[in-house]
Amino acid sequence: MKKNSVKGYALIGIIFILISVVSLAIPTSKNAAFWIAYIFTVVALAAQIVLWKRTFGHKELKSKFLGFPIVHIGIVYLIVQIAVLFVFVFAEKLPAWSALVICPAITAMAAIFMIAADVGRCLFFQAIRDTLFRLRYRFFLRRELSLKHGWSGEFRLLYVL
Repeated sequence: MKKNSVKGYALIGIIFILISVVSLAIPTSKNAAFWIAYIFTVVALAAQIVLWKRTFGHKELKSKFLGFPIVHIGIVYLIVQIAVLFVFVFAEKLPAWSALVICPAITAMAAIFMIAADVGRCLFFQAIRDTLFRLRYRFFLRRELSLKHGWSGEFRLLYVL
């Protein structure tokens, strides 16, 4: 295991401990909305581990969606989920159904953005491969025509193609 990955997992562990201690130590009533938000925050932390393994395990980090790498989308998801947790910590009067609506919606939006980023990355690389294949074929065809017909002028080759 690499040093940096161990440091990343240690960072996630420290964040988990910090969030747990702070959210559980605050003297408020821990209602159902709090526990729902807490569970979704733990899921967001676990998702970071899976996401970092998947993204940093590959040599290419070109997985971008609208200019944002997938890891950044995951980090924003974690920050938003932590903020929602503390909203439910301090707002004790919020009903449980509000947590049941907000937390899955945030998780679903993050999942949609991450899946779209992965699909967009695959389509981007496929388009680049296709373009490079076409360019190689055109250069090959030009070379063959110039060797076969003795053409040396670029203008004639472009006119034929």
